Amino acid sequence: MEAWANLEPWIKERLQGVLSRKRNSGTISKVHSEEVYMQLQRKRSNVTKIDHVVEEYQIPNLYEHMRIFLHNNIYSKSAAPESDVENLMNASEVEAFNSVEIPVPEQDTSEQNAYILHHLRCTGKRAWREQEPWHDVWWVYLAQNKIQGMLGRMESFSGRVPGQVNAIFTLRGQNRQLYRLAHVSLLQVISNPMPKEPEGMVYVQWRENGTGDIVV
Repeated sequence: MEAWANLEPWIKERLQGVLSRKRNSGTISKVHSEEVYMQLQRKRSNVTKIDHVVEEYQIPNLYEHMRIFLHNNIYSKSAAPESDVENLMNASEVEAFNSVEIPVPEQDTSEQNAYILHHLRCTGKRAWREQEPWHDVWWVYLAQNKIQGMLGRMESFSGRVPGQVNAIFTLRGQNRQLYRLAHVSLLQVISNPMPKEPEGMVYVQWRENGTGDIVV
């Protein structure tokens, strides 16, 4: 499309808003009032049910963790939460993805509408670029997912705890409502959760016996 637009100045002018949304590089620029959003990428064609997520990403306790999440976050005010949770899980269409693309505002530029594209990746048991499987670590906001009380007191940085992502997937119910979910293993912050030392790192370790495994 860009090559086509370069043929004539008037074509390029008409397509300027479209061209600015290209996402095949490390940055994007948005036009005025255009929405910038995260994108799920690299859908797994062999995943259509929760059973497939369990197998593909090797998460034997996924059903249990999903029930807890749906009960606490989706059906907390339902008259029959257990029944609603089971109905959603049994009747849902499921899709799984290898990554999430996240636009982050560019700080080192005078352009106000520039974004750097970050990618959070999880390949399950599949190799990443002919190497070991890839599982990124990201921040999980405790209060938003109502897990602070469930897991007990946890050291956090502004309410956030680092967690390794084990699977990225969606759940679509019979009412077509779409839930974008991830299974993560929350890590235990060692000592002070504030970034420290010259490298500005937070030090973490694995929680015992998978006690930090949750759906968010």
